[in-house]
Amino acid sequence: MATPHKLTADQAVSFIHNLPKMQRTNSLKNIKLVLDQLENPQNKVKTIHVTGTNGKGSTCYYLSHLLTATNQKVGLFISPFIIQFNERIQINNQPISNKELVELVEIIRPVLARISDQQPEFVITEFEFVTVLGYLAFAKNQVDYAIIEVGIGGEHDKTNVITPELSIITSIGMDHQALIGPTLADITTEKVGIIKSTRPVVIGHVPKVIRPIIQKRIREQHADSYWLNQQFNVAQQVIKTQHQVYSNIKSVANVEQIDMAIAIQAYELLVAKLLTPKEVVEVLNSVQIPARYQLVHKGPDIIVDGAHNVAAVKELKKYLASHYPDKTKVTILTAIMKDKDYRGIFNLLADYKIKVTTIDNPRAAKQTDFAQLDFKNLTYIEDYVAYIKQWLQQARPTDTLIICGSFYFASEVIKFFNKN
Repeated sequence: MATPHKLTADQAVSFIHNLPKMQRTNSLKNIKLVLDQLENPQNKVKTIHVTGTNGKGSTCYYLSHLLTATNQKVGLFISPFIIQFNERIQINNQPISNKELVELVEIIRPVLARISDQQPEFVITEFEFVTVLGYLAFAKNQVDYAIIEVGIGGEHDKTNVITPELSIITSIGMDHQALIGPTLADITTEKVGIIKSTRPVVIGHVPKVIRPIIQKRIREQHADSYWLNQQFNVAQQVIKTQHQVYSNIKSVANVEQIDMAIAIQAYELLVAKLLTPKEVVEVLNSVQIPARYQLVHKGPDIIVDGAHNVAAVKELKKYLASHYPDKTKVTILTAIMKDKDYRGIFNLLADYKIKVTTIDNPRAAKQTDFAQLDFKNLTYIEDYVAYIKQWLQQARPTDTLIICGSFYFASEVIKFFNKN
């Protein structure tokens, strides 16, 4: 297999997106083979590994900002992106440039060609390629820390080729049952695979019923553990750890305060000379998480949130109860992936007017998927852009439109508002 010609940035992204989506096996053999050919860049930087059903992206952002504010050079690996592919790989909270993206892709492509020549059955997926891209970028930039967000699960996730300084489990709930389930115990067993020997772990909101599974892994790995509501806690805009009290947290939702608390606890474990509590709070209060309770239009308010499973929609409901208590003035516009529990999501939102739509994504639920559902408050919308424009024309200043259901949908909507 000959090495292809040099790419433009658009061609590089297109090349990545055209790679297979799923590996035939959950083995890490293929990604390890590529990394080995690249002299294992993942071993040349200190890493923090983050998993969780919800909250992992926010926690990664908060921790990245805390570390950069302490003069650390920080790599951030997240998914999905909201506006631009480059967001998936960041240095000091800035996406890598198109130039660097192309350079990294050009380093990896010949390696794939060599392996394919020797092993015709060799396959690398899009996520594996992007993961290699991230580790290579962080090694080349000589970051002090690289924060790595897990794709799905933990034990068999393609990012799980590292021995991190610290692991984080933000939350555990029912999601991706077909891939890492079907039970909550199965999901937990998969996620605790990121806990490594003698490396501390920070644990957020997890149900009591699966705590023994986490504790067993912690004992086996001789790891120190830091649990929400034990070593650190959150109450009424105040975060307390064993060493400090952080007051005047200004997050829009309680779940965001939990993500901040997890980030603070991790930060305290990683950095010797800390910012003052006041400085920490100032940093956290300044962070805008993309597609997380994001206000894209004011008066009437339009909020975009990536809530895409039952646990996240429960948190969204709490946010609505405190910020928009009059349910008659709230409309939900949602596009949902077909592998999600959309019946459970619609049950949670039964008190609201729901407009359901679809997006151009093979995983997206279509009109036929919703046809058999018997929800009186549910209406299918063919063209969500036309609907948003119509809603804006007809809405009163006190009305609210909540757009949720998928980060892919959130991305499309935010791009629409950025253009308009």
